[in-house]
Order: sequence, then structure tokens, then C-alpha cells
Amino acid sequence: MTAPGQMDLAVTMTAVGDGEIAVVKAEGEIDLSNHEELGTALTSPPCSDSAGILLDLTAVEFVDSSGLRVMLTSAQAFGDRFATILTEGSAVDTLFEMVDVRERLHVSASEEEALKRIRAGADGAG
Repeated sequence: MTAPGQMDLAVTMTAVGDGEIAVVKAEGEIDLSNHEELGTALTSPPCSDSAGILLDLTAVEFVDSSGLRVMLTSAQAFGDRFATILTEGSAVDTLFEMVDVRERLHVSASEEEALKRIRAGADGAG
């Protein structure tokens, strides 16, 4: 578990078909103090060279507007090859619902659903 105001990030790769999808797992809080770290991870070579990005926010307890902006920028850049998963009913889920960004961030109910969505987007882009 991370300390308040802290975030841990991990980037792993998942093979799908002929390519790989970058899985960015964040834990803790994403705010003004660390949003650039998330932005750097989402634009790093493993992510930018992948067939898509799955942003796992299931262990994130808080996101402020700076973190949300980073996510929206990445979602716009990757289009249908970007998906987000989060814990239903969490503070992050409530925020996404309140500011009406669930569709723009391609929120999926599970990792499996998100990977299917990304695969379909990658197939359409190629």
C-alpha cells in the first residue's frame, strides 16, 4: 500500500495476437505532485511502441484534474487502442461518472473486456 499522496507505477507487456499491449498499473493517488510520472509512463517506448495501452486504476484511491488530464490526453492519442479498468463504486469511478469521461477513457468492467476492446481497436487501426 502506498502512503497518502504517493503513487506507484508498473508497466508490463501482455502478448495479444501478433503484438503486445502495455499494461500500466497505478497504485495510490494521482495528483499534481506526481501526474507527470504517469504521463511519462504512458508515453514511454514500451507504451508508444505497443499495439495498445491498458491503464489499470483498480488500486488507485484518488485522481485530481491533473491526473485526469494526462489520462484523457493518452486516450485521445491512442483512440480505440486505449482502455481503462477501475474498481466499480470507487472514488475514481465516481469521479469518472461525475465528469462524464467513462466513454472517452474507454472504461471496461474487467481486464479481459478491456483487452478485447484494445484488440478490436488495434485490428481496426491496422
